[in-house]
Amino acid sequence: MNINTRSNPVFFLLLFALISLLLLPLWNEIGDGYVASLSSIVNHTNLWLGLPSEFAIQPQTGEHTITPGIVAGIALFIATPNRNARWKITWIAALLLTFGALQTLFMILQLQIAYTEFFAQLPFSQRVHYDPPAMLSLWPVSALSHIVDLGTYWANSLFYLIVWVIAIRN
Repeated sequence: MNINTRSNPVFFLLLFALISLLLLPLWNEIGDGYVASLSSIVNHTNLWLGLPSEFAIQPQTGEHTITPGIVAGIALFIATPNRNARWKITWIAALLLTFGALQTLFMILQLQIAYTEFFAQLPFSQRVHYDPPAMLSLWPVSALSHIVDLGTYWANSLFYLIVWVIAIRN
C-alpha cells in the first residue's frame, strides 16, 4: 500500500500549522515596518482627499496592530500540495498586494467616517471656522467605524480563503 503523504489532509494541516508557527515571529518583526508604511500611505491619501493633518494616524508598535491572519494566508499557500514554488510565490504576492490594498482602503474609510462624525457634531459656527483642538476634544466612539473594523477583522480570513480557492482552481 503506497500512501502519498503530500495529499494526506492530516499532513497538510500539520504542515500548515508548522509553517504558521514559524512565520508568526517573522511577521511580528516586520509588522511594525508594514504598519508604518501602511499608515504613511493612508495619511497621504487622506491629505490628498482633504482630511486635515490633525487626523493623521500614528503607527503603533506591537503585534496587536497587525493582522496575524496574514500569516495563515501565507502558510496556506506554502502548505498547498502539488504546486510548484513559482505558483506559490505568485499567489502569495497577489495575496499580500490585495490584502495591503484592502487594509489601506478600510483604514481610509474609518478615518473618513470619524472625521465626518466629528464635523457633524460641531455647532455650525465651528464648522465654518475649522478648529482642530475643539474637534479632537469631541472624539466620539464611532459605531460605524467599529462596524468597519469588525468587518475588516472577519473579512480578512474569508478573503484569504477565497483567494486560495481561486488559486487552487487555476
